[in-house]
Amino acid sequence: MSAPVRHWTAWCVALVAAALAFCAPAAALTRDDADAVAALRTGDVFVSSRELGPEVASTIAQRLQEKVDAMRANGYEVKMAIVSPLNGDGAFGYARRLRTRLHFPGTLVVTTLNGPVGAAGERPPNALRAAFQADRVNALGSATERLSRAAEIAVPAPPPPPSGWRGLVAFIALALLGAAAAVGWGLHREQRRHRGVADQDRGTLVLGLDALQARLAALDARHPSPPAEAGDDLAEARAHHSTGRAAAQQSGHAFDHTAGFTALFSGLRAAARAADALGDPFPVDRPLEGLCSADPAHGLATEVARLADGESRVPVCAACHDAARAGRPPRRRMLPGVDGPVPIDEAHLWPAASPDTPGEALTR
Repeated sequence: MSAPVRHWTAWCVALVAAALAFCAPAAALTRDDADAVAALRTGDVFVSSRELGPEVASTIAQRLQEKVDAMRANGYEVKMAIVSPLNGDGAFGYARRLRTRLHFPGTLVVTTLNGPVGAAGERPPNALRAAFQADRVNALGSATERLSRAAEIAVPAPPPPPSGWRGLVAFIALALLGAAAAVGWGLHREQRRHRGVADQDRGTLVLGLDALQARLAALDARHPSPPAEAGDDLAEARAHHSTGRAAAQQSGHAFDHTAGFTALFSGLRAAARAADALGDPFPVDRPLEGLCSADPAHGLATEVARLADGESRVPVCAACHDAARAGRPPRRRMLPGVDGPVPIDEAHLWPAASPDTPGEALTR
């Protein structure tokens, strides 16, 4: 083989190897990843419509964009994504891979609908993991709340004080003056966060109890004289419902979310047994399914209508349908959250719930 031929052969081999190396990250991307890359190249937020549906995904994306805009106003560059369930490299590995793919210099924060948060940026991953764990970020029930809180933690620390002795002295003086206030504020913030988690648990429990009550009312209306076995199951469900209500009404440290959710799941199982026997089944792990989308406490969804905070028509009760037709579309019920109220369509807690572990998947 002549020297020119060998030269061109080596050059072609190197070119192919470089092309394969360049394309390797793309080959590892799934279809949902490709959608995320496309959205985040030109924007700041991606929310997977595969998990949430286009209407809910659009609503959540708007809320996340507001958070991104607020952080940008403070000098932080952030991108956020809610993606399909992750396989393999986990939330932190996914965030790192996606940030590299985008060549994004800022902080990228990702999560799934019911999964943990991951981030990639200037701060080391291990430091971020520890910070997320210390702040209990993954205990937040809403994906929007998890991303917003994680982004606040993951961005780089403020710049160091001015150089020179004068700047150092000024920095130390400010630190000493603010130390007492910082300690006091930290204690206050931790107490407020614990109250927020308790309020979130309580709100989720009450929502589930309302759904159970609506199921029982529907079964009573459709089957006023049930067979003995189904009647016993309905009576058991009502007893568990009363126990759950009593737990939800406890205040402060007396609130026992484990007892409340145990009663809720026991009531749902009993009601589901009765419903199966009566030929009117419902999914025990998705108790909101088939109920009014504005508020499950309204009862069964018999119509469809457009809500005030949505673009598409969703299943609603007759009263909500009539209100929408009269030009007064209802809004979705809000649940308490650690960082503020969230609509029930964003909570998405029951699809991952296990009736064998009452309350665990519903809360944290």
